[in-house]
Amino acid sequence: MIRIELPFPVSVNRAWRAGRGRVFKSKPYVRWLAAADGEWMVQKAPGRFKTIEGPFRAQLKLSRPDRRSRDCDNLTKGVLDWAQHAGIIAND
Repeated sequence: MIRIELPFPVSVNRAWRAGRGRVFKSKPYVRWLAAADGEWMVQKAPGRFKTIEGPFRAQLKLSRPDRRSRDCDNLTKGVLDWAQHAGIIAND
């Protein structure tokens, strides 16, 4: 089991922006990715890490930073994409 505490994720609706004929990561998403990378570097065990290659189960426990309602489906995509980027999972 791997347990990671990350900053509250950016909604997938706010993660990507379009302009000038291209799609790019939004500033809030880039900041969240950097913060998540920093938390992972602090929390992961020292030494080599084995990437999860096959099927896996993810459990996200989300604590709202404020009283706004949110769709949790829009939050899981960014977390799983980040986990793949960080090398924790091979494919989400």
